[in-house]
Amino acid sequence: MDTSPSSAMNILNPLTFPLNNSRLIEASAGTGKTYTIAALYLRLVLGHGASECFTPDKLLVVTFTEPATEELRDRIRANLSEAAAYFRGDIDVDDAFLQQLKADFPADQHDHYGRLLDLAAQAMDEAAVHTIHGWCNRMLREHAFASGSLFSQQLNTDTAAMWEQVSQDYWRTFVSVLPEHALAQYQLISDEFAHPGALLDAAKGIGSHGQATTAIAPAELLAQLVASQQQVRDKFHGFAWAEWADECEQLLDQLRANKQLNGQKLQARSVSQWFAQIREWAGQLGQPNAPLLPTFKPDTAWQKLAPEDLQANGLKVELPQHPLWQTLQDLKAAYDGLPRPRTGLLQHAAQWLQQRFAQLQKQRAEMGFDDMLTRLRAALYGEFGDALAQTIRAQFPIAMVDEFQDTDPVQYAIFDRVYSLQNTPKDLGVFLIGDPKQAIYSFRNADIHTYLKARRATHGRHYTLATNYRSTETMVAASNALFLHAKDAPRGPFHFRDKSTGDDPLPFFPVQANGLKTQWLENGAPSSAMQFDTALDTDNANKDTLHATLAQWQAERIVQMLHSRNTGFAKHGEFRQLQPGDIAILVNKASEAKIVRDALRQRGLQSVYLSDRDSVFASQMAVELLRVLQACAQPRDPSLLRAALLSRLLNLTLSDIDQTLNNELLWDAFAERMLDYHQRWQRSGVLAMIQRLLHDYDVPSQLLQVPEGERQLTDLLHLAELLQQHAATTEGMAGLLRYLQEHIELAQEANNRTDTKEQQVRLESDSQLIQVVTIHKSKGLQYPIVFLPFVAYVSPANYRLRYPATYHNPEGDVRIAFDNSNAEIVAKLDQERLEEDIRKLYVAVTRAQFATYIGLAPYKTINDTALGYLLGGGAELDLEQLQLPAHCSQNFVPELLPQTVYQPPAQVAQRFEFCEMPQPHGFESWWVASYSALKYGDWVGTTAVFADSTDAQNALEERHDTQPELNQSPALNTIHAFPKGAEAGTYLHNLLEDAAREGFSRLAADADYRRQFVEQRAQLEPWASFQQVLDSWLQAMLTVPFAAGEARLALADLQNYQAEPEFWFPAANIHAEQLDKTVQQQVLTGFDRPQVLPMKLNGMLKGFIDLVFEYQGRYYVADYKSNFLGHDEAAYTTEVMREKILASRYDLQYVIYLVALHKLLGVRLGSDYDYDTHIGGAVYLFLRGVHSEQAGAFYDRPPRELIEELASQFELKESL
Repeated sequence: MDTSPSSAMNILNPLTFPLNNSRLIEASAGTGKTYTIAALYLRLVLGHGASECFTPDKLLVVTFTEPATEELRDRIRANLSEAAAYFRGDIDVDDAFLQQLKADFPADQHDHYGRLLDLAAQAMDEAAVHTIHGWCNRMLREHAFASGSLFSQQLNTDTAAMWEQVSQDYWRTFVSVLPEHALAQYQLISDEFAHPGALLDAAKGIGSHGQATTAIAPAELLAQLVASQQQVRDKFHGFAWAEWADECEQLLDQLRANKQLNGQKLQARSVSQWFAQIREWAGQLGQPNAPLLPTFKPDTAWQKLAPEDLQANGLKVELPQHPLWQTLQDLKAAYDGLPRPRTGLLQHAAQWLQQRFAQLQKQRAEMGFDDMLTRLRAALYGEFGDALAQTIRAQFPIAMVDEFQDTDPVQYAIFDRVYSLQNTPKDLGVFLIGDPKQAIYSFRNADIHTYLKARRATHGRHYTLATNYRSTETMVAASNALFLHAKDAPRGPFHFRDKSTGDDPLPFFPVQANGLKTQWLENGAPSSAMQFDTALDTDNANKDTLHATLAQWQAERIVQMLHSRNTGFAKHGEFRQLQPGDIAILVNKASEAKIVRDALRQRGLQSVYLSDRDSVFASQMAVELLRVLQACAQPRDPSLLRAALLSRLLNLTLSDIDQTLNNELLWDAFAERMLDYHQRWQRSGVLAMIQRLLHDYDVPSQLLQVPEGERQLTDLLHLAELLQQHAATTEGMAGLLRYLQEHIELAQEANNRTDTKEQQVRLESDSQLIQVVTIHKSKGLQYPIVFLPFVAYVSPANYRLRYPATYHNPEGDVRIAFDNSNAEIVAKLDQERLEEDIRKLYVAVTRAQFATYIGLAPYKTINDTALGYLLGGGAELDLEQLQLPAHCSQNFVPELLPQTVYQPPAQVAQRFEFCEMPQPHGFESWWVASYSALKYGDWVGTTAVFADSTDAQNALEERHDTQPELNQSPALNTIHAFPKGAEAGTYLHNLLEDAAREGFSRLAADADYRRQFVEQRAQLEPWASFQQVLDSWLQAMLTVPFAAGEARLALADLQNYQAEPEFWFPAANIHAEQLDKTVQQQVLTGFDRPQVLPMKLNGMLKGFIDLVFEYQGRYYVADYKSNFLGHDEAAYTTEVMREKILASRYDLQYVIYLVALHKLLGVRLGSDYDYDTHIGGAVYLFLRGVHSEQAGAFYDRPPRELIEELASQFELKESL
């Protein structure tokens, strides 16, 4: 048999590949598929062999993942840029493709085409490079009229909650409504599906295949089943079963007494138990809905009590005649012949759930990833489908579809409708690129039979990439040999060959190797690229034992390799020793990963695990975090506190726990800490609270000291991030806890898996550790060295198929098997399982660049595995007489496995080269400061707060605000009862800032408008309870006059003002203590105040002024102060306000503000400006004192000399 690619396919040459019609490109692993796509893209841009020069917006490139999309886009952009530079003559290249491509164009046009390539590279951000879902979404959005889609739809990437709602709707509609007398019908349902979630799990996947069925409503279906059951009752329940049981038991006892019965095969105790169970059942027959047949435990009694079995295995004489023997078997046969409700219920539920889900999506204007495809397909085959297909063809005359082996019927239908794959017009081009040997995603509805349909549609237009650039020649040769080992098997290497015709739609063509310049050496010498580590079973070991043996052996081999100074990679006379990061261990699932990581850990080897779809909510950390968060949410609940105390997250010792539970002071301290977390959660959010908790209990360092600690810490931080994201859309702590608990339950129900990318576990480390990766996740990746410990095992037949399951009929159409009642269909299901396992093995053995080590052991199911099929050439495999493929070798696992602890090589400290500045040189300390950055003597030991915003300034003022002792409470419904603190201060400041923008006079004059203004800004508590208070207070703030020197005015009187102006001016080597001394000598002299601590201001001084206004030709600065000085307006006297001004050093603040105003007016008014004429002064408005005699206003006007002196200091000083 000729197995060369040229015998059946064209070898693809990127320079001569025809750029029209539909064409199929089969790209085996490592053969440069991405390079080829980029090369074809380059030719299309240049019009090389094409009908025109295409711009990137005309070239559709589709792949299946976001990372692949970004890789393609970047690769194409880089190729375009490189080619543009090469065409212009700026660079030289070694790429034969580019050299020949340039030679094909006239030399005098090279600059023109270089410019064309440049423009294409610049346009790549707008290029049509999409995932299949992204492109479908774009088509629905851009062609909303033709597709019948909404213009604006929200993408819902996590539809689990909606599906749960749909399943509950179904249960309420069809199950919960069953009347009381229909208990038998309800029992039929609950026997099959215990709850709505179980029904959803079974039915959800059926509807997506669109298999048309005429589903019977559950009530009618169940009524038919109940009627059938009743017929069985009517026929069999009237017999005297209790008497028959007594009589038959006596018959067998008599035979036993006469030694005419084999007591070993029919033990007296078992016989007595069986007949007792018959009598127990017979006693229930008079009740409604009585059990149809007795319940035997164990159920082997049915076989033991069959007349044939009794005669053959238990009796030494003829079985005495009695009607029970045969009637019992007839009852069992009648029961087994009853129709089961499962299939009918699933068919009805699948249709109803899909329809209800679509209805909810439409109501919410939402769609999921799958809906993007199904809706575009529906539009293309709908009323306006012809016009839509023509529009898409005109928009994208050329399409390249990457990873086409992972297509499904929906995707195929879309491209076939647009481009007519069997008869594509000559002015169009659609190139389907993929490798059917790597089609391993059937669980995501990828369908190899759909790919084969495309293969038939493109008959005669097939191309292949025949050279592997990933691996060494020996590695490629070994991989080829493994699959060619089964080339003569009746079904071929990939189990697709038709036995009768010999036609093989999925043949294996060996690829050539380009080879690598690096050589793999094991113990200083070249070794086989594919080695089989074989454990021969002498004690009939079970699966777990064999798994452990192979894991331990391969872990030991890894240690020995890492210890060997002669094992590694040689290139051009240089040698690099093997490192842990060079090694990948590929497994099927998390349980296998745990076994091999345990074996590595026992030897001191660290590893990371990367799964394909494991949910972070399935981790142990999710449960532990939930337990602690519940206590933080309700810190006064002792039961929740005790649960948190026992959480492994806090990592308390048994002694710590015991002391806390039995020591009242320690218990109170623990409760107080949980209360602190509760308050932090309220103030700063759940992420800040979790970070504080992790710090307090030293969780990161504790976790990193235990096995799997890095994995647990990664999961914990991932969960905290998800909770913080969800907190933006949920109501309070209870909603967030409900979200966490529900997702933990969903993960458990979904077998710890999720399709939501954000919830999939993340790689716990990017350091150079051994990688343990699922085979599915490894697709598309490459590793220097690969170990495959468990590919010789597959689950037993009764465990590896789950129903309902999909299979294909001879025409390649998807069909659904609801149960295992049809042996032929069960065989077909297992055949398709084997076929995908072979493709998965192909993915696994083509990941390595240099060597692959495969575990072999005499598992009971080895002949059902892909490896068993290939090594056996389609026949039964005998490990002791194993005929290895060419270029492979075998190592036998010793009976006594050593356990060597890994000793990493000594780390040589890395030396960094750095430059030193000349000795006299130094960088000047330059920074941006504000008034709030100054520190005062009264606050020695506190941390300086750098406040760059008004909110930060408000918080700082409240932080250092000493509340007066109250002899009585403030009057209710007054501004004095309004909440205190930074948050309240910021709220009042913002209210006045908004009032300034709305207009002081308008709000003062229009009561209804003012009331609405307040209500809009006081929707949430605690402000909502004070709406009337705020309205009354705001009216007073706007209309009550206050004194500003000789002037008396109200805010509503102002015509010219600016709220929250910001100022910046230079501060060159200003000493804060000297600045303070100057101010104290001229402002509010004779009064004590805190001293400014030494500090140098060098850079810029900035700040925000609450209000700057002009009144009667003079300019003022105003600042709002929300400080609480007393329980009523009598507390806001001039003396008390001055004391507060000085205590908080607001005097220094308003001097700086007036300097800023002085500098501004000097610029704006020029030579006409005069301080005495134009500066009115500073007014500080204590907001809670508006009804006091002074209206809460404190006024001051520093002397001209001071302001001018400071203004001169705050000038830009340039040194020559």
